[in-house]
Amino acid sequence: MDLGMQSVAIADSQITASSSSSVDKAPKNARLGSPGAWSPSGLADQWIGVNLGVIMQISGITTQGREGPPTEYVTKYRVEYSYDGDFWLALLAANNQDKVCIMFEIQDV
Repeated sequence: MDLGMQSVAIADSQITASSSSSVDKAPKNARLGSPGAWSPSGLADQWIGVNLGVIMQISGITTQGREGPPTEYVTKYRVEYSYDGDFWLALLAANNQDKVCIMFEIQDV
């Protein structure tokens, strides 16, 4: 079920990021199916956030790379959540460690 990132029920103002490499790579372009993409200005300690407006349970996250040139995509990320926007908690795995989601590139052979 789309919570609004694809259907645009989530407003552009609800999507924020640590940085953007250019105006056409702003956080609002992080929507699934968007012809654009969000691209940070650096590689380390970058984040993108979505304010859902209400507390809700999320059961999955879908990511999508940007077709090039150059092709850009995330290879690893971790999920944090907040009830107030100030204090953040990392999503934990069963072993009580930060859950890190690792992405794999699939290539046609």
